[in-house]
Amino acid sequence: MPPEEIIERLAAGFAELFTRDGELFDLGLHGVHEQTITFRLGFYLQSLFATHHVDCEYNRVWDQTKGCELTGIDSMKPDVIVHRRTCDAENLVCIEAKKHNLWNDPDIGYASIERKLVALTRLDGVYRYPVGLAWQIMPTLNRAEHSVFWFTQGQQFHASCLVNFEARLLHALRAFDALRSSRRSSPSRPEG
Repeated sequence: MPPEEIIERLAAGFAELFTRDGELFDLGLHGVHEQTITFRLGFYLQSLFATHHVDCEYNRVWDQTKGCELTGIDSMKPDVIVHRRTCDAENLVCIEAKKHNLWNDPDIGYASIERKLVALTRLDGVYRYPVGLAWQIMPTLNRAEHSVFWFTQGQQFHASCLVNFEARLLHALRAFDALRSSRRSSPSRPEG
């Protein structure tokens, strides 16, 4: 699936979540658990990615536990993934989310999420999700206050909020791909 289509569908899923389940964000900083919110997002994404599976807290790669030796992670269960359970070539999106009050927690906050998304989006890894995102869930219905950090090819390449992010995200993704391609095709210069 082309990146434009993935991003368009993600935007539609977030819009549906905030429109239909806005009260989940108004319940305050220590209100509803992030798993409730990510489950609802997954629910809306399922209809948008109808030919794929949308799973929450999915910890398997075939019959093994999802992990990554390169990053030292023994076990992972991404909050939401869009994939086909029996086809590694159809992994599309992995989402990790954390509420604002836990974002800086050294064990479960952004630093941990970043390691997972690097592992899940690496081109030389097992999973190779083309799009990964870390979502900082805020206790507000204002989508402009929700931060998202976007990953591809094992690296964070863009940051945005959840308002009108599609065009800028796609532009950043294309620029990132072009930069990576030019680095791969440039001959290395001898030092001296």
